[in-house]
Amino acid sequence: MAVFGAASVVSALLSNDLALIALRFVKGASAAFTVPAGLSIITTTFAEGSARNRALSIYTVCGASGFSLGLVVGGVLTELGWRATFLVPGPLAIALVAAGWALIPRAAASG
Repeated sequence: MAVFGAASVVSALLSNDLALIALRFVKGASAAFTVPAGLSIITTTFAEGSARNRALSIYTVCGASGFSLGLVVGGVLTELGWRATFLVPGPLAIALVAAGWALIPRAAASG
């Protein structure tokens, strides 16, 4: 998530086409790593049963909502300018990293 956030902010500051494409690849790859990492944290933090099922349900709803809202919000942000689509996710990602450090138990985070 930290790599995603940093790549987002740097992308907003660049004008070079190749650098933007490369950083978009970095953002996609780093975002792809968040799904298995998140699922791993859930399955190691919650015991099998209703607590884990509830956590997985919340994770699924948040993921689906985020995907759908991301498309809509991204479209709105393009009205402000293409750089806004890169700049806004950066601070949000950094806030999520901070929340993760505060809320995820260390045993789950270390795998």
